Amino acid sequence: MRIKVDRQRLAKMAARRKNEGLVAKYDNTKATAVQNSHGFLFGLGFAIIVYVALFPLWVIFKDSDNAFLTFLHYFAELFYERGWVPYALIMMMGWGLGILFFKSRKLKYQRQAMHYDLLPSVISDEIRVENIDGFAEHLDSLKIDPHRNFLMNRVLRGLEHFSVRRNHSDTANMLASQSEIDATTVESSYTLLKVFIWAIPILGFIGTVIGISDAVASFSGELDSAGDIDQLRNKLSEVTQGLGVAFDTTLVALVMSLIVMFPTTMTQKAEEDLLNQVDDYSNENFLKRLREDHLAGNGEPTEQMAHLQQQMMKLYQGQTETFEHMSQLLAHYNQYMGGTEEEAES
Repeated sequence: MRIKVDRQRLAKMAARRKNEGLVAKYDNTKATAVQNSHGFLFGLGFAIIVYVALFPLWVIFKDSDNAFLTFLHYFAELFYERGWVPYALIMMMGWGLGILFFKSRKLKYQRQAMHYDLLPSVISDEIRVENIDGFAEHLDSLKIDPHRNFLMNRVLRGLEHFSVRRNHSDTANMLASQSEIDATTVESSYTLLKVFIWAIPILGFIGTVIGISDAVASFSGELDSAGDIDQLRNKLSEVTQGLGVAFDTTLVALVMSLIVMFPTTMTQKAEEDLLNQVDDYSNENFLKRLREDHLAGNGEPTEQMAHLQQQMMKLYQGQTETFEHMSQLLAHYNQYMGGTEEEAES
């Protein structure tokens, strides 16, 4: 018994399957983006190291008379005795610094590719369709991951596009589009860092508001039990000191925001400069050397016109030769017919 196979249905089912390899082929976010899990773990480790380093300052120098040691104890108090907000601030700052650390490593990997001759003149001074395979083999031998490198990805896609379209203008437009995509990818990779730069000061203000609320609440409770003006004055002095302590959270948050903001700006500028170098390489070392197959009529307008004229001349010559052959055949036919009539008369 034979089982009938609906090939058309199977083809439709195969077309609806997910193609993970195709998605990965066009995913170049690894060149600049950092996984959130890596940044979070870095921030967690950073927070643990900071609090372990500050713990001796908080415990040992608590009752010291030395001004410097007293300042160190006060500095440790900013993180140990200001509620839950400093813990969150340290975690967010460490997370942001972790993202910048991993992005700096990716940037270093990107710059290493700039030192390679990706399109060597030894293979050919001109990039044509017939020698694209040679350039592709050379790029593959360099062992540079195109998903992690903007320059390698740009060159490979340019070669692939030119091998299919065989047109300089189309390839240039594609590279310009890819440049915009890379710039958008880099900009979007800083979204979480911008959130941290915005959220850290806000979180510091929240800590200050919490401290003020606690101070005012304690003062209102003591106000009912205050017996004389001297006792009330003492309680008010304590509340004033509590308000000063509450503003320490905002101070710490603003300083942390600056610590994250400056390296973020510098790293972003470095990546934008790298993209500019990739654009310049694409224009000077790739597009300049592209040569179309002019024999196929894909050259410049003047060359296309000359090719068209040559084709028209060949067509005209072919038609002339055909007309001459037809004339000869007609003459032979007339001669044959004339000879037949003379034989019939005789």
